[in-house]
Amino acid sequence: MAIESVTAQTVEIEHSVVVFGRVVAIAVDQAVLDGDHPDVNRLEPLARLGRDEWSEIGPVLRAARIFYEG
Repeated sequence: MAIESVTAQTVEIEHSVVVFGRVVAIAVDQAVLDGDHPDVNRLEPLARLGRDEWSEIGPVLRAARIFYEG
């Protein structure tokens, strides 16, 4: 899965910069899809934590959505 974005805004906070982006394109390999949606277990995503630290996803909890009836 690849996500292409463009920079929408940057905000400096003390010694850090927060970058906000707008997604303009998404490409998904059919092998990671479960129907029309990506399966997180097939994706095996990594999270960048900072420094030289990365994280893998832990157990995935599933809960039914509570839909708003407005």
